[in-house]
Amino acid sequence: MTTTSALASLTTADSLFVDGLYESAIDHYTAAICHSDDRHDDAAALDGTKTSDRLTLRFLSLSHRSAAHLALSHHRAAYVDAKEALSLIQVHRYDFAVADAGKPSGKLRYEQLAACHDRCAKALLGFDDKKVDEAKSNWESAMTLAAMVKDGDGLVDRYRRSLEELETGAARADGASETKKETSANEAKSTGQAETRPNSSRTFAEIPASKAQTVNAVADHPSTLATQTPKYQYYQDESWMKIQILEANLTPQTLTVSVTSTDLTVTAIKNGTSYTVICGDLYEPVLPERCRTIYKEEKVLIKLKKAESGEWHALLDDKKKKKKDKKKAVETEAQQAVEDTMQTKEQASPPQPNNKQSSIPRPYATTKDWEAINRSLAEAEENEKPEGEEALNKLFRQIYANASEDTRRAMVKSMQTSGGTVLSTNWDEVSKADYEKERIAPKGMEWKNYEGDKLKMKEDD
Repeated sequence: MTTTSALASLTTADSLFVDGLYESAIDHYTAAICHSDDRHDDAAALDGTKTSDRLTLRFLSLSHRSAAHLALSHHRAAYVDAKEALSLIQVHRYDFAVADAGKPSGKLRYEQLAACHDRCAKALLGFDDKKVDEAKSNWESAMTLAAMVKDGDGLVDRYRRSLEELETGAARADGASETKKETSANEAKSTGQAETRPNSSRTFAEIPASKAQTVNAVADHPSTLATQTPKYQYYQDESWMKIQILEANLTPQTLTVSVTSTDLTVTAIKNGTSYTVICGDLYEPVLPERCRTIYKEEKVLIKLKKAESGEWHALLDDKKKKKKDKKKAVETEAQQAVEDTMQTKEQASPPQPNNKQSSIPRPYATTKDWEAINRSLAEAEENEKPEGEEALNKLFRQIYANASEDTRRAMVKSMQTSGGTVLSTNWDEVSKADYEKERIAPKGMEWKNYEGDKLKMKEDD
């Protein structure tokens, strides 16, 4: 087996994990781990695969399988996978090119190492809440690695909160234990027995000296407030566009998804406030009857069935939105012009006598001033500024529309008889010229007949 097989299995497993199919994801992670086993080192050497690439894939497969086990509450299995992944760093530190300061090279990133330490701590406390020291050490390492990530303040804050919750829980447990020991000692005194009181202070594993400065600097840094609007991300295949709303504990009552064949609107209610998460025209049409919304505890998955298979360049098409906004602006201006005209007429016209004849409805009667609407639309068209060839065509149309009869005849004849190479407005010149005999071609071009023979042109004379 080669590294290519391991990478394919890992990619498939990650996709299944995102869709919430954790058991299927575990099967593919296991296949990736088997393909990246160290027994394939000789085969890898033959096909040019680096040992560091194989070890990186093995680390990621173990770490991600640990996350899948955690999602299914398989805490022992998650701990074993995370521990084995971290042991690869210790055993093969030179193959991973990990320096003493904990700086990995190659494809492995700081946040991936930090996430593995985080999973190891959570899995450990999931089945043995007494191993506080080991869990604390893992979260300290996670904080140190996260501090090396660019814009990694959010990760550092998250790991720090986990560490603080752990220390608070341990302090409560120590306090309860101390109270119990003091009560026992007081009872022993009252009965004349000697008090035996062991040292109840608790010493946690300290951060290594090489990492302490980084962690302290991060601890003093103010935390960044998260944006209130729920975030989302999307990915696709040939048939489906999948969108993840990255917000926990959303329900059909707090998240509304409206899908048509061309539009998508997603609104969420968070802390009593309504937010528009997505709103716009889809890049390509979808089949609304086959679209689905899946609500999960940690996120919401929206699956859009593409009307035609293929890749979208984006989720939403901004060009369609701009056209709609422009059309709406023109309609608003037209409506405003109508209202202004009606108001002017009402102010200018004298009050009509209130008689029965004026109140009788007339056929096709309307209060809209269609002439004002036409004028407003014509004005909007004139104010439009076309570009390129469209601007040139508009200029020619204006010249033709405002020209005299002779000028129009000159433009039509010169364009038709010259094959589109001459456009003249001088009828005195055009009426005498024979452009079919005196052919003129643009610079760098020449006239030829259908057989490919060159025809005589004016320059050849």
